[in-house]
Amino acid sequence: MIAVTALAWLALAPPGFAAFQIIGDDICVVAESAGQFEDEIERARKGDLSRSNSTLVNPRKNRPPIKEKYSTQVSLTKDSGGNAHVAAVALVSDDGCDVRVNGEQWLKESGKGHDISRGLRRYGKLLLPGDENRFDIEYSQTFYEPAVLENDLDGLTMVVLPIEIDISVKDSRGNVNDRILVKKGETIDVAINPAFWEHDLPGNNNIEWELECVSSTGKFSSRPITATGTNISFTINESGIYRICAIINGERYYYRRHEDVPHHKGMTGLRAGDFDYVGVYTYETQRKMVDRAFSYCREASTKFAYGKEFDFTEYGYSNFLLKKRLANANKCNIFVFAVAHEERILIHLKDREFTVAGMPTGLEFYKSPPTVKEWRDSNEKIETTPAPNWTWLKVDATMQPEPGHVVMDDVHMGILDYDGSWISAGPSNVNKKACIYGCGYTPYNVSILRERKSDK
Repeated sequence: MIAVTALAWLALAPPGFAAFQIIGDDICVVAESAGQFEDEIERARKGDLSRSNSTLVNPRKNRPPIKEKYSTQVSLTKDSGGNAHVAAVALVSDDGCDVRVNGEQWLKESGKGHDISRGLRRYGKLLLPGDENRFDIEYSQTFYEPAVLENDLDGLTMVVLPIEIDISVKDSRGNVNDRILVKKGETIDVAINPAFWEHDLPGNNNIEWELECVSSTGKFSSRPITATGTNISFTINESGIYRICAIINGERYYYRRHEDVPHHKGMTGLRAGDFDYVGVYTYETQRKMVDRAFSYCREASTKFAYGKEFDFTEYGYSNFLLKKRLANANKCNIFVFAVAHEERILIHLKDREFTVAGMPTGLEFYKSPPTVKEWRDSNEKIETTPAPNWTWLKVDATMQPEPGHVVMDDVHMGILDYDGSWISAGPSNVNKKACIYGCGYTPYNVSILRERKSDK
């Protein structure tokens, strides 16, 4: 299903939504970038230490070496979806140090002295959120006779580089971290933020990747990607709506929204830091429907607002549509009709009748687009020109929603965007609503737009 090639591509800067804290003894220097991380290490190796040891060591009295104990804790937060910092750590001291990290031995050098690893020891793992990340250090100052000829680093510094895990995605049309929507078989590029792959940090060569595909019941199933590393390129040969997950040292981190998007008032799941998705469609018609629908959402269009007459003349219909009668009706079904019509998918209108007092027959007739109830009815035929265009699909655990599907519940309907949220006409405007797929709700019956031959 997924084909992979190597890639060299620049990810964007992380959005900055995770917390980071150091408490305990004052032995740490915090770097803001990988470059500063290396600069701070070199600064410490030249003798500018966070905790200098000025104790005068007498060779006749101070045997064994003088020992001092320090303890510090690095706190890294992680939310339920994987937003987090990790951290790289280096210890600078040329005296012997015994160090335990979260209770496990890292260094055991007590009694050793000058020029241990030339003053630098890099911790070989990334600190992960959710752990204590506690460093217990026993520092031992060692005397040399005769004296060493080089500067002696009496003391120590622990240099810490917090790294926010940020995944960037680029599609075949050059969109980066914004509405990633591709046709099945097209290539997308994925990268971890540059702090990983521009520097030799622990874990940057063994990052694993997975796709998580959402089903119509809101459950996710994993699809492994057969490549590792900080930046990869791959194709998805099965349509659907996907989350992208990086696995670093056994922890899972997800592709996230980098900006807020237009959304229905009070809706969660559509703000920076929330999950973002990759949409993969089958037919070009689906992409056109999605793009057209979102254009109304982006402009906060009131064209389909409740209480506003809808002008059918631009769609080729005239007086037999009673505009005033439809003005005070919810227009979610008219929104789907209009979006489809604007993409040359002509949905046939349904004949209606209503009672009018004083009329000879008591009945009057008009036409209007199919209602939500009619869309939901698997026995109802939604006719189009060209035909057929619509297929009713039964929702079950195996059915995968796709961008461009039409979705409805008992009273409302809309068009699925690239990320599985609805684009629909509300009472006052067109908006996005993250209310079904991947959000813990149960979806209802779905109809999918078939591709027309002219679009193949």
